[in-house]
Amino acid sequence: QRDRELTSSRRQPAVSFFQFLRRPLAFATIGAAVVALAVGIWMRTGPASRAIGMVSCLYGMVAVQDNGTSRAVSEPVGLKSGQRVMTRSGSKAQILLTDRSRLIPDPRTTVQIAQTRRGPRILLAQGTLGIEAAKQPPGKSMTIEASHTHVKVLGTKLDVRLVEKPSGIRQTRVRVLSGSV
Repeated sequence: QRDRELTSSRRQPAVSFFQFLRRPLAFATIGAAVVALAVGIWMRTGPASRAIGMVSCLYGMVAVQDNGTSRAVSEPVGLKSGQRVMTRSGSKAQILLTDRSRLIPDPRTTVQIAQTRRGPRILLAQGTLGIEAAKQPPGKSMTIEASHTHVKVLGTKLDVRLVEKPSGIRQTRVRVLSGSV
């Protein structure tokens, strides 16, 4: 009897795609699948994929790193939120942000830039970073983080240097060239 049930269930005609579309629930199912696919694509290519600036190699070797993958910069390339820019010994780069701020990483500098709702967030992991910050819109500011220091910039010229002492203590030095921090 079980064999009859299996064979009888196999003999039932399959529903074609067009017959499936005639069912009322079909459009809801397909619509949900399309929405899920669109949300998945948006999440992968959302805010992190938008260009927040351009990186240029002024001289030497400059690299942009994203998710552990590093690529050399020989001509200007778009910079995405969360990417790292690394300059090697004897190298210098220029980063132009969309708000018209200009960042100049000195040799042996590693900097990560992210665009947040409150403005650009710059993490200086090592080295020296020259900054010509554009005037920030009301309620926004550029933030530079180095070691245990947070510098809030509204629109000024400054240098931020991360120094490691022989004792292993890390210090952040800020030199304001114009404006205020």
